Amino acid sequence: MSSDETSAEGMEIVYRVKILLWRRNIDKYMDLIDGERKQPEQAIFSRSGARPTQRIRAESNSISDRKAIPGLPSELYDGDWLKQLDDHYRQVTLCVSREQFEWMNIRIKSKGWGGKAGDGDGRR
Repeated sequence: MSSDETSAEGMEIVYRVKILLWRRNIDKYMDLIDGERKQPEQAIFSRSGARPTQRIRAESNSISDRKAIPGLPSELYDGDWLKQLDDHYRQVTLCVSREQFEWMNIRIKSKGWGGKAGDGDGRR
């Protein structure tokens, strides 16, 4: 049986997304993408393959032990986390890029999501 045919007999699989302390909070953007895929009139995502699975992003979720990805622009790291690092780790190990990363201000018109995705600031 393929994964597309799996049934949980009335139960639904839900993923609790682990928190990456080093990553800037982009939950609004991720929720926007997840929500857009569920829209019947959307044309961005293919309808083939497994159905999207619900993801819960919350402060009460467990913290991931994944290491920070080196070489990203500073805007993609959590500002408070970045400030706590010593200069050697930030410059040599993490190699924070000096490249500017400009956040997009996204406005959408759809049911069930009121407003815009902000600049990604705020905690999980």
